[in-house]
Amino acid sequence: MGIGIDSGSDPLCFRMAVCLCIWRDTIARIRDESAEYVLSNSALLAISKHRPTSTEELSEVFNWMASAGISATVSPLLSEIKPSLFWAVACFLEEFDS
Repeated sequence: MGIGIDSGSDPLCFRMAVCLCIWRDTIARIRDESAEYVLSNSALLAISKHRPTSTEELSEVFNWMASAGISATVSPLLSEIKPSLFWAVACFLEEFDS
């Protein structure tokens, strides 16, 4: 089961994925960890597609991935960086919602 992004079919989803890649790389550099350790590609793409609007919805994305059998490594950092991740998503959505 794939959750890839086709930039032509949903440009907002593609732009959100790019935004999250930048956020993930920044966190990885700050923490001196690999980008994939901070947030897996599968999780990044799922968040981009679902565009959660609350921390609860963000948690639901991870639950959805688990129930759909999509492999996504959940970093031990997740509980610590989740507010920052949600802030990145919220800022992106706010910018493109207007």
